[in-house]
Parts: sequence; C-alpha cells; structure tokens
Amino acid sequence: MKSRTKNFRTRILSVFLIGYFLIIFTLFIYSSYLSRNYTEGLRNSGNAMMNLYVNELNNLLGISSDYLNEIITLNTEMKILQSITTEVVKYGAAYELMKSMRTQLTLEEGIAGFIIHYNDSYYHIFQESMSFDTKKEINAFLTDRIEKNTVTREWVVIEGSEKPFLALTYGGNGTYITIVIDFESVTSEVVNKYASSKTEIVFQNSDRILQYSPIAKILAQEQGSTLLVNIGETVIQNKYILFSNSIANTTLTMNVLIPNENIFTSQAAQLYILAILMLAVICAIVSVFYLYGEFITPIQSMIQTMQNISAGQITAEMSIEYNVEEFRQTASIFNAMMKQIRELKIQSYEKEIREQKARLQYLQLQIRPHFFLNCLKTLYALSQQKKNRELEDVIMDTSKFFRYIFRDTFTPVTVQEELDFTQEYLNIQKNRAGISINCDISTSDEVLEALLLPLTIQTFVENSVKYAVTGGNLQIRIVLKILAGEDISYLDLTVSDNGQGYADEWLKSMNEPDYYMEDGQHVGVLNLKQRLFLHYGETAELAVRNHNGAVSEVIMPLTKKTCFPEK
Repeated sequence: MKSRTKNFRTRILSVFLIGYFLIIFTLFIYSSYLSRNYTEGLRNSGNAMMNLYVNELNNLLGISSDYLNEIITLNTEMKILQSITTEVVKYGAAYELMKSMRTQLTLEEGIAGFIIHYNDSYYHIFQESMSFDTKKEINAFLTDRIEKNTVTREWVVIEGSEKPFLALTYGGNGTYITIVIDFESVTSEVVNKYASSKTEIVFQNSDRILQYSPIAKILAQEQGSTLLVNIGETVIQNKYILFSNSIANTTLTMNVLIPNENIFTSQAAQLYILAILMLAVICAIVSVFYLYGEFITPIQSMIQTMQNISAGQITAEMSIEYNVEEFRQTASIFNAMMKQIRELKIQSYEKEIREQKARLQYLQLQIRPHFFLNCLKTLYALSQQKKNRELEDVIMDTSKFFRYIFRDTFTPVTVQEELDFTQEYLNIQKNRAGISINCDISTSDEVLEALLLPLTIQTFVENSVKYAVTGGNLQIRIVLKILAGEDISYLDLTVSDNGQGYADEWLKSMNEPDYYMEDGQHVGVLNLKQRLFLHYGETAELAVRNHNGAVSEVIMPLTKKTCFPEK
C-alpha cells in the first residue's frame, strides 16, 4: 500500500506554526533582553565615568610632574641649593622655594604637600588637614629612599596608616624635591560632582587591594587581597558592577564600583527567566529534530549521492523513499537524467575508441612503407656494387628487420630488444657505399629492463644515417639513463650524431607541443612524436636541437614489463 505523503507547502506551514509558538515563548524572555540592555547601558556609562576619573587624576599627575621639572631646570633657588655655598644662603633659597610651593599647594587641592631634602635636612609644607602622624610617615618613607639611594623619577605609592599617597621625587647631588598627591581626595571630589552617592572607588597597588575604606575591606574579604574579576562583572553579592583602569606612569589601578540596580538580578526573577529558557530550549530541540528528519536528512542523502557520482560512481542513484512529495519527484527526475547521461557517455566512449583505433592503424601503415622503401634502396645499392656476400648478410638482417617492424608499434618492448634491433639496422646501413658508421651506447643493466615503444631508438638512428655527411665518418652516440622524480622516475634517451643536423625552420616547428603536420621531412621522427603522445599523453616529452650535428632527446615515464598498462 502506497504511503500517504505531504507536499512541501504543508511541511512549511507546520514549520511556521512551530515558529509561531516559539515567538510566543520569546515574549516571555523579553525581560531577559531588558536586563541585558540595562546592563549594557550601565557598562557604557560606567566606562565613560571611569575614563573621567582617570583623566582627572592623570591630568593632576601631569601638572605636578611638569611643575617639578620646571623647578629642577629653571628655578634659581633650586640651583643655589645644589651649589656649594653657605648654609645661610641655602636656607634663604629653601625659604623662597617653599613660598612658591605654598602658592601651588593652594591652587591644586589634590596636592597634599611638598618636601625639600638637602644636607641631611628636610623642610616640608602640607595641607593643614593632614595629621602629624601622616606627615611623619611620609617624611620617614622618603628619607629612607634617599638614604638608600633608591630614588627614581617615577611615581611611588606611600601606604600610610590612615590613607595612601602618590609621591614623585626629582633632584640630585644631595638635594631633592618631592611632591605628594592625595589621589583619593581627587577621585572622591569627582565622584561627588558627577556620580551618585552610592558609587565607590577602590585602588590597587599592583595587584593588591588598598584597604582604606569599608567597601575596600569587604571587597578584599570576598575576592582575597588580589582582585581577579573581569571588567563589567558584578561583585559583593552582585550589588556592584566593577570597572577598572590603570593610572599612567604609576603602579596604581583605579576600580570604580557602580551600584547594580537591575531588578532582574533578583533570585526569583532569575528562576523565572531560567524556566522560560528551558521551555524555549525544549521547543527548539523538538523543532530541530523535526526539521532534520523531514528536510535535512533527505537533502544530505541527495548531496551524498551527487558526491558519489562526482567521485566516479556514475551508477549511483537517489533514494525515492521520502515523506515529502517534492523530494520524491526530484529524486525520480534526477535518476532518469543520470540514466540518459550514462547512455550518452557510453556512446561517446565507443566513438572515441573507434576514432583512436583508426588513427593508430593509420600510423602503423604509415611507418611500415617508410622503412620498407629505405631497406629496398640499401639492397639495390649492394646489388649494383656486385657485393654478393654483403648482399646475403643484408638480406638476412633485413628479414629480421621486417619481422620486428611489422609487429604492433604500440606494444612496448624492452630497451635491450630495441638496441638489438637498432644494431641490425646499422648492420644493413654499414653495407651502403660511402658510409662509415660508429655507434657508441652508454646505459646500465637496470635501463635495459625498462620498456619503451618500438622504433623509438631506431627512428633517431635512421635519421642520423639519412642525413650523414657523404663520404664522412658517422659518429652516433646513444645515452639511456634514469631520472628520479618526486613521484615517479623517468627514462631519458638521447641520440646525437655529427651529421648535417636538422633544418632550422623545421627544428623550430618540431619543438612546438602541438606540431604534428606532415611536411615530408623527418617522417619517422614526426610519427614517433604522435605515437608517444597517444601512448603516454603529456607525461612524455620529445625535443630536438643541433649541436655539432643532430641531437634528439625523449623523456618518458619509467615502466617495467610487469607494470606497463595495456593499450
């Protein structure tokens, strides 16, 4: 019984209804979106506020550093303190310098004080609100650095018993000027001006929390002495959102804690959102399984069938056992189309084989009369010269010669067989009047077992004999060697002579890859080029040139008798 299937539109409607219910559930998680939106806005404002605080403090540190640098380089009193003079003069210079610093202390509220060290003595001026113990701690800290010669032109953190400070010391030759910054008062003033009263600031020296405020001590208890949370995360039971930034040219890090007033962070709201999310996930999983079974699986099956066909399995067919009617129709049409393609491909193969076979037969018929006529010329020449003994030897060699060339010229032979045949050919040619032939062969035992097409070597040797210098001594050299390649090895054949060589115009044409035109010159070489291409394709190369005669070279894949493919 034929199973009932639904069309594609019905399936799409079902998917739409599922999507509709998912949209309804999405409305319930809208509160989560509001929470994230609120948090994102809070983070943006927190980053802006953080940058405002840091810029304010960096600005004060820059002004203070420039002020100290100006005193060291331009101030007359500072130069007097660094010079060799009486104590009275130095005291007067220090007094005048302190008056200038008092003015600067009044202008910049964040500056806590100045200290002048010279001749193992020090003079200081601080804000009136600073306690005596704090002043004593600062003086002791700086004096210790000067005595230990550890003064650097960098901001250092002084962790007092009541509050921390930043100090910068310039000078040398026993005279130093230090400016002290109350960085907490600077940031507190900015917070009171721009932020809510609940915003808190906690500083770190390197990675250690400076526990000078109640909120800093609570944060240290929760996180440990080292603050490891990321920027934008909540701290202290999710009551604050943390923002951090480092202070330039110091080891300080400023942490701004902004109250987290998001109502959606309550435990009840979180449970509510979690329940909605679980329902949405369940619906999503059900929808995914449905879509996967009804649509994704059939499409994947079709794609796999196409990939198999692309890999060469042209008999592969698509399954038609699908619930969706459109998929069944697509599979049926595709299978019918592939059947037609296979039939057309078979017809194309048969036609190509017939054409190639006819071309091979033509080449064989072309090469046999070519050798036959050359041999008849040789026999005729010996007969004219009344050299009966030589004529008998040539006739025997000629019989062996024709037995060899009348074989299939596309069935490979060993190099040894081809060399033996070439020697028989030379024996015939040596009896021709006016020609002295010397042939030198360079090869190895491994090469002798290699395979190549019949008449490969003989074609070039015959060409050398045909175009030898009349009355001269023809020198032929045959070199066969193996060339190692990355993937396969190649057989390299080179035949050279001292004859007339190739005509320049023909030489240029012959070395072109697509040149196969029959022009009546070097018919055997042209025939060999075509046979090499038909048998090896583009893996074999034939090149001819002139160098003190003709030089012909063929490079073809190295094959042995057991592995040579049938043609």
